[in-house]
Amino acid sequence: MKQLLLSILFTILFVACDKNSEPDLTKIRIKERPCEMLEYVGKIGIDFDSALDSLQKRKNISSETTKVLLEVLFDFDNRQFYGIVYEDCGMYADVLDTKGNYYLRSWYCPD
Repeated sequence: MKQLLLSILFTILFVACDKNSEPDLTKIRIKERPCEMLEYVGKIGIDFDSALDSLQKRKNISSETTKVLLEVLFDFDNRQFYGIVYEDCGMYADVLDTKGNYYLRSWYCPD
């Protein structure tokens, strides 16, 4: 009985700690541009490719896209972040990560 109770308490502790280990996706900054950050929009896919398909459908984009690897200040796990450049535009505004999350590029310069 004592061992069962100990096992249950250990499981509860493990589950509670695991939930607190979710990354904060709301304050990611672009490394080489201190006034730029990524605004988290939401999860739109299960990986990069499915998120890119969803983004193209959502924005009705039929032109060719290019992904640009971004160096960001984020060290929670090994995901990578890519700026999406459309054929008719030279800069990116949309960013996807390899976990299927979608972000918008934004500028924030403190006074």
